[in-house]
Amino acid sequence: MLQSDPAERPTAMRVARLGDPSSVAVVWPQENPLVGRQVEVSEVCRWLDEIYAGGVGRLHLSGPSGIGKTRLVDDVEKYIRSMRWGQVFRARCRSRETQPLQAFDQFCDSIANRYRQGDREPLELDPVSVTILHDVFPVLRNVVRRSLQLSPPRASTERLDALEAAARLSYELRNVGPLILIVDDVQWADRDSLNVLDRLQGAGGEIGLGIITVSRDATDAQRVPATRTLPLQPLSRADSISMLADAARAWGVPASETVLGDLADAAAGSPFRLHELVDELKPGGALSQIGVTVRSEDDSVSRLGRIDWLWQKR
Repeated sequence: MLQSDPAERPTAMRVARLGDPSSVAVVWPQENPLVGRQVEVSEVCRWLDEIYAGGVGRLHLSGPSGIGKTRLVDDVEKYIRSMRWGQVFRARCRSRETQPLQAFDQFCDSIANRYRQGDREPLELDPVSVTILHDVFPVLRNVVRRSLQLSPPRASTERLDALEAAARLSYELRNVGPLILIVDDVQWADRDSLNVLDRLQGAGGEIGLGIITVSRDATDAQRVPATRTLPLQPLSRADSISMLADAARAWGVPASETVLGDLADAAAGSPFRLHELVDELKPGGALSQIGVTVRSEDDSVSRLGRIDWLWQKR
């Protein structure tokens, strides 16, 4: 409660719920709420409750491009930062990135930036782990320092020492509060990053550690299986129509139910395509006069879902 950064303090809701069963889920409020993802949001909330109760696990979120993975993870990150006492760091893998440990290079940058605020003492680790971390991630030189009172990891190879150094770093970070690591586009992660994630997932401790991996592929490349999987499916036709109808009402577009249904069918349950169509309902957009100029039997309705048609109209 005395953290200088208000985002680092537990909320009154969190304090009041101490001792409650971890299955109690709280849905976070949104100015622009996710449509059709109530089940997924509740699932993530239950998983976060387990992590904040001291658990260690990994949630694997999967689905094709445009299904809404990034939007859901954005809201999860915002929720953790604003509503809960804990730490969240996020990284994104890239397809043409050949540098090993690319995800953890981004994590370490975020950790170093957080510790530059000057409200936390440097983390103390054994000399061997500190040397490895300083060599691999020079940005951590002002974050971790040697403690001769701590014994080095017992491992037969330098590679195992590196994995143990990463695990010990996570232990020290968790002494500040529950730790959440988010890895987006993990289908492009290098093998070293996956090995470290496997090692962290096997870490114990009394303070929670949660890993969220986001992938286009339903298959998981990690050797240690995820404790929970969450495949995202296309939005239902009813949810799609509801989203379009809300936008049409907000912008005063007199779109009929038939036309809204045609637009929903054109989007095929893709949140990305639905947001594209919603943007075109705004004044000046390609669909802003749809209630006047387009009828359901018009051939132009069949072209509404084509992105090239929308670009031509723009």
